[in-house]
Amino acid sequence: MISEHFGINVVFIIASSLGACSGICMFFTKEPVVFKKESKLLPLTSLVNKNLLKICVVGMCLFYLTFSTIYAFIPIYLQKIGYSETNIGLIISLSLVASLFGAGYLPKIKKTLNNKTILLSTWTLMIITTLLTPLSTTIGVILFLQFFCGIGRGIITALLMSLVIQHTDLKNRSTVMGVYQSLYSIGMFLGPFLSGISASKFGVESIFYVAIIFCIIGMFIGMFIADPLESK
Repeated sequence: MISEHFGINVVFIIASSLGACSGICMFFTKEPVVFKKESKLLPLTSLVNKNLLKICVVGMCLFYLTFSTIYAFIPIYLQKIGYSETNIGLIISLSLVASLFGAGYLPKIKKTLNNKTILLSTWTLMIITTLLTPLSTTIGVILFLQFFCGIGRGIITALLMSLVIQHTDLKNRSTVMGVYQSLYSIGMFLGPFLSGISASKFGVESIFYVAIIFCIIGMFIGMFIADPLESK
């Protein structure tokens, strides 16, 4: 909306201003005092196990989906079928709000469902919504699909982070989380990169089908990490 009425430069100016305000606010925050406990700092090689690597691969698939669709080629697809920048911004915003809702709703879901069921059902939801998106040209339908895809992304993002630190003592959690974040960022790189190649050769619609392949890989591997971590 701002881009349409005032130009794209204003969007960057507002974003830069908000970033500067955030940085200033950080100067007035205080780190909470953590009481020291006896906890052995383990070497990296002993912390990186098969379960962690499986979670990282699932995270890579998740962020491949995110950065190839809603952060990259869904706006391009919407422009191709004739929607305005306001409509594009609305779809992206609602999808991100849905991700927040999904992450916040995860604790309630975990009371009734185990990790494997959550992963299976959520990946299935994202596969279906991603498959139907390039087949849709109506703004309401695309909004509906990406809203529920956003819920799925939020649920899995929160679930994977909880699985990463599960059964890891406080002193080693930052190391384990660092490993996870470093490896899932590969998906952030591959998403736009591979999608750009696919779109240039086969059309923008093809990126959704490539993303579905990564979703299926993530769902398959997810079936092997949920239960072992719970019973570790």
